[in-house]
Amino acid sequence: MTAPIQMRVRCPYCGKWKPAPEVQHIGAVSVCVECLEWSRKAMDALTHGTWPTECQVCHTSTDLLAAEAEARGGQLQMAVVSKDGIYQVLCLTCARAYARKRLDLYGGTPYAKREGLE
Repeated sequence: MTAPIQMRVRCPYCGKWKPAPEVQHIGAVSVCVECLEWSRKAMDALTHGTWPTECQVCHTSTDLLAAEAEARGGQLQMAVVSKDGIYQVLCLTCARAYARKRLDLYGGTPYAKREGLE
């Protein structure tokens, strides 16, 4: 008995191959449900201050990030960046690493100077 063939589609945002039912088609745009959900969470963070439970890149929980910040006398900080064509919520470490890779976007900005990215 052979396994059924499953149609897979590559999400243009995260680059992962997903089963066809997990990819939404919104007009001429295709996006996997995972990227769509992350973009929704980022928009919720921007509009309502409702932060997701983890960094989208390293998956460190916001509880752990908040505890680490509190131990240093600060408070939780996250960054919302436009990455791979969608909004994503990243911890500051991942946001800095992304900005360093994308000096074509961030180079010459006050942020790049302040963070020592140049």
